[in-house]
Amino acid sequence: MFDFPNAPTTGQTITMPDGTVRRWDGIKWAAGQTPTAPYVIIGDTPPANPQAGWLWFDSVGAQLYLWYNDGNSSQWVPSVAVPASIGEAPLDGNIYARRNGLWTNVVTNPTFQNNVGRNWLHNPTFQVQQRGTGPWTTTATYTSDRWQINMVNDTLSASIITLSDTDRSQIGDEWAATAYQVVFTGSSVAGSYCSFLQRMETLKRFGNKSFMLSFWARAVSGTPRIGITGVQNFGTGGSPSATVNILAGTVGPLTATWTRYSIPVIHPSIAGKTFGTAGSDFANLILSLSDQGNTYGNNIGVQTGTVQLWGMQWELGTYVTPLERIDYQDDLKHCQRFYQSYPSLGFLTYSQASGQIIMPYIFATTLRAAPTVAFAGISYTNCSAALPQYLSANGFGVQITITATGSAQFSCSATASADL
Repeated sequence: MFDFPNAPTTGQTITMPDGTVRRWDGIKWAAGQTPTAPYVIIGDTPPANPQAGWLWFDSVGAQLYLWYNDGNSSQWVPSVAVPASIGEAPLDGNIYARRNGLWTNVVTNPTFQNNVGRNWLHNPTFQVQQRGTGPWTTTATYTSDRWQINMVNDTLSASIITLSDTDRSQIGDEWAATAYQVVFTGSSVAGSYCSFLQRMETLKRFGNKSFMLSFWARAVSGTPRIGITGVQNFGTGGSPSATVNILAGTVGPLTATWTRYSIPVIHPSIAGKTFGTAGSDFANLILSLSDQGNTYGNNIGVQTGTVQLWGMQWELGTYVTPLERIDYQDDLKHCQRFYQSYPSLGFLTYSQASGQIIMPYIFATTLRAAPTVAFAGISYTNCSAALPQYLSANGFGVQITITATGSAQFSCSATASADL
């Protein structure tokens, strides 16, 4: 049976199931012309009784089909390969690209992971150790390069440890060699805290942007949470704007198994803010381990434990990507922009008594700013009063005073720090 329209208009045509066309002449449906194949029938279901060569446009799937007889049987076959037939990308929050008729996860596919520099943190795997391997126990002290510990009333000891095969298996990366270990005991005294942090230069890079922090961690003792806070510090000199704290939240409780944690940190706009004149503004990432009412603690409370950390990554955007593996030499250069060490520095000269000699030294990498230079383990022969002179981001001079005419020898170890 076929249902004709109830209120046709003169000239209106319809296509019958057999493919013939009828036209309303104002009184009746008059037989019209029967088209010859191929012709297109549009509908959400295949037409009945198709003939070889008929075309059917599936209005639901947006695909054009041909009724084809291969000599043995007849069937509808796609006449054009339509990429849209693979459907929409998965709705799991990741970014996908379509390639060769398939959806590919842009975040996890190795083809898309060559964006070197996506990790804004330096020394993320603690492989650069110009300052040694610890333990470090003094408050507000830089430890493994670019990382700092800070505490009030609490006790904290940080060190570098060697990872085992079991650790690497849990992390899922045999590249993992060393981790950062923090042993801490929280105090219940109001205002007490202990934390682990890195300061990143040039705050303007961070304004009005979303970042994702991710890292591996485990608790050797205790089950602490870690409070995550971002900081906008507008520097010193003049009248800079007040520091802005970004309380991102907490991760954990940590377990004895290495686990990768992640948390978004959203920096507000810096429009209208005043920067200091000293060029020392920075963004700070703080990981709080224990806190009793401090600004940065995210209400984690008083905690005690031993925590190990590895694979720190701070990246622009709202997705967690695989850890960027930085070559040691590149990582070292990043760290040397802020700190350089010279285990053995010295020279031999000949001069008159009471004369002064200045020996120049060029830094391996240009520092962030003119550094503070410190000498240790000084050894003098016919000279004294070593002083760092002509400090700049590119190098410095060592000045000595000759105490007796003849050969003079000076040696020491030295450090140059331009840390924030």
